[in-house]
Amino acid sequence: MSEDATPYVAYISEEDSITHAVMGAVATVSGRPPLTNGTTSESSENDPLPPLNDVIDADALNILCQPTDDDSQTETTVTFTYSGYTVTVKSGGTVTVTER
Repeated sequence: MSEDATPYVAYISEEDSITHAVMGAVATVSGRPPLTNGTTSESSENDPLPPLNDVIDADALNILCQPTDDDSQTETTVTFTYSGYTVTVKSGGTVTVTER
């Protein structure tokens, strides 16, 4: 991680899945669109982001970092590298993206 990199923090809305929040946050920071069924590298000025499942089990991420109403449970934090960024997801509802 570069020492002068400023982390980007996104808040996960109740309507959004954790994986969609991660993809949106990395897309915002990188300027690259998330990969969708209709997206190809020719359809965008920038190559789309690779599938999140290439680096982490997205279903497991959604389960592990699901917000809980139980105050006695400790917060879960998952950190991984995705498309040149360090991504930290906290069950408290935040996604932090920092350039590596």
